[in-house]
Amino acid sequence: MLAALGFGTIAVLLLLAMTKRASVLVALILLPALAALIGGFAGDLGELILGGLSKVPPTGIVIAFAVLCRCLMVDAGLFDPLIRGLSRAARDEPLRITLAGASGPPSSRHRPGPAAAADLIEHLPGQPPHLGTVMTAGALLTGALPL
Repeated sequence: MLAALGFGTIAVLLLLAMTKRASVLVALILLPALAALIGGFAGDLGELILGGLSKVPPTGIVIAFAVLCRCLMVDAGLFDPLIRGLSRAARDEPLRITLAGASGPPSSRHRPGPAAAADLIEHLPGQPPHLGTVMTAGALLTGALPL
């Protein structure tokens, strides 16, 4: 029952946010509180809110820092030599760029997959339909390896 309530809360949150019937911030605040009331946690609601307020902000700060840091590195052109080198090595052929560029960087531990792939996608001469599959496979393999 509790799992169904959680999945239902996430589904309603996504529905409200994607149809723009509620702002994401309002939905993230009100829906979990409403789900807690429906689930019978009315007496613990204050403790749950305070626990969330103490655990969530540090994660948000780290994510904001990571995004800002990556934006600064891209704006400074830090990744341009890597992108040019991969594009030159693949001879600007979409299939080679997909296999070498999109599966290589996500598989390394030095750069996260989405960031590496986003840099490469911006510079592709053509976007092959299997690009997302290869990128996802590289990222999934990296996550599965105990390194």
